[in-house]
Amino acid sequence: MVHEEIELKLLLEDQWSYAQLRAWLDSFDSLVVAQQNNCYLDTPQRTLQMRRVMARLRLIDERAILTVKRRKSLQDGLMTAEEWQVELPLGHSARQLPNAGALVGSLPEEVAAPLRASGLDSQSRLHVFGAMQTNRRIYTLAPADWPGIDTDVCVELDWTLFDGQVERFELEIEHRLAGQMAPAIQAQLDTLAVAWRPADESKYAQFLRCLADAPPISLA
Repeated sequence: MVHEEIELKLLLEDQWSYAQLRAWLDSFDSLVVAQQNNCYLDTPQRTLQMRRVMARLRLIDERAILTVKRRKSLQDGLMTAEEWQVELPLGHSARQLPNAGALVGSLPEEVAAPLRASGLDSQSRLHVFGAMQTNRRIYTLAPADWPGIDTDVCVELDWTLFDGQVERFELEIEHRLAGQMAPAIQAQLDTLAVAWRPADESKYAQFLRCLADAPPISLA
């Protein structure tokens, strides 16, 4: 089933701003830390990229999550997208996917259907063409923890490394009311003297830019 994603994405301008916001969020004692390895898949012809569709295998501890996403819009840091997602058993097939790839027809129908709708067929083989690592700190805040917000909200603070050297610091809030929350969220960042700006591209788009500037990499 397709999930309609609405997410506020704010970039933090430097590591000091990241540390300042992290210290404030850590004070709420509701922290979960997830170290993510995000592997991006496409055909050798980059069919999905040309269709503005992303396929990602996310490895987190003992979990493997396969996601297909089609972005609809990104304006003033507010992103909307269609998302299909399935958790794979972390057995032989999930562990081999980054190196061996996979036929679309061998994938669960939850993600195979949107891949076929994006121009692939059951015999199309997806390969990993690059990866990035994200340290994600997840906070669950109660009403009024964040001044001006009167509902429970999940806050994600990311430190992402592209190509082993390019860093991205980002605050993400996925919520159906994320757009309405934006003024209160931005006001608190200003109160904390955090330097920020609305994201004008997704992590995946930045990943593609970094990949275009980098020499070929081996995934063996």
